[in-house]
Amino acid sequence: MFSMSEPGRRSRTPSAEVERELLSAAEAVLVRDGPGGLTVRAVAAEAGIAPMGVYNPHFYAIMFEDAIPREHESAEVEEHARACFGALVRAVEMASAAGVIAAPDPLEAAQQIWSAVHGAVALELRGLVLTEDPAATYGAFLDTMIRGLAPR
Repeated sequence: MFSMSEPGRRSRTPSAEVERELLSAAEAVLVRDGPGGLTVRAVAAEAGIAPMGVYNPHFYAIMFEDAIPREHESAEVEEHARACFGALVRAVEMASAAGVIAAPDPLEAAQQIWSAVHGAVALELRGLVLTEDPAATYGAFLDTMIRGLAPR
């Protein structure tokens, strides 16, 4: 059995820091590799987090599929949800300002991106990607989406 202090073995990122680590990693990947390189796997690798830790089926089901029934939403959950989506809107604004994508309405573009990525992730998590290499398909999907946002 490994201990967390063994040389060569990295300790897990505390959950309170995961959001900051992922945002920082996403920014580093975007700067280094451009929008085409901004994938869940690349961000997870940069942050030192397993890709499924970013959107594993259990967390995804709790967040998006009401796996745990909720009588009502809490103000704290609403605040975190809006902050996460706000981070995407800000990324769209920055990419648009840099001329990397055309997004005259960053809020609208962010909603479209979120919707498309949400659908792709849901299909992958349910094992409904029918291609031989789901990771390659996801990468191609992101490339297609970015090309669709390319300035004309």
